[in-house]
Amino acid sequence: MKLRKSLTLMAIILISGTVLSSCGSKPATFSDDELISDITPYVDQNANQKIDLTKEIKLDQEFNIQYKTFQPDGIGTAEFKAISMKQIAKAGDNPPDDGKKLILVEISVRGKSTNKGLPSTFNQIGDYPSPQFVLIDKDKNYSEVETTYFSDSYTQENKLFELSKITLDQEQWVNTAIVFQIDKDLNPDLAFRFTDSSGKITFYDLK
Repeated sequence: MKLRKSLTLMAIILISGTVLSSCGSKPATFSDDELISDITPYVDQNANQKIDLTKEIKLDQEFNIQYKTFQPDGIGTAEFKAISMKQIAKAGDNPPDDGKKLILVEISVRGKSTNKGLPSTFNQIGDYPSPQFVLIDKDKNYSEVETTYFSDSYTQENKLFELSKITLDQEQWVNTAIVFQIDKDLNPDLAFRFTDSSGKITFYDLK
């Protein structure tokens, strides 16, 4: 009987020690909340910026801008031209989704070799958005950038520069195109949106 009690007591002590050891130590892991908080969404943060059209530019007219750069802070210079804007049936082999239509904007872009920092490429969104052509709805105070695969389909088929490969430090004119997919019932206007040298979001009206 004494032997059985001693064995039982030893078992209780061993189990208690294991439980206490487990409670005292915790693996060094990241929680889901910690991971999510460290991720910056790659979205168009300027979509709902107030649309105040400060200048009118005609289609097929060259214009130049000075825009704010980051890392390091500075000022960049670039030239642009919107050649034409029209609806198309498909981009490459891709028709629009149901209830949608495709709007083609043919453009030209030229940067400058002295442009440094971010944004470094054309049509970039996120924390450091680049100067870019957008479709606007003045009544809803909303501007839309190109975020679909239709542009790549069109530029590849027509042997034009892909938007993501155009850098803002190249000094040759580059011809390319943007394809927007929008609701079939919408009739938006074309504009140019950029962050000016003072840090203000600026819009030019393109007619």
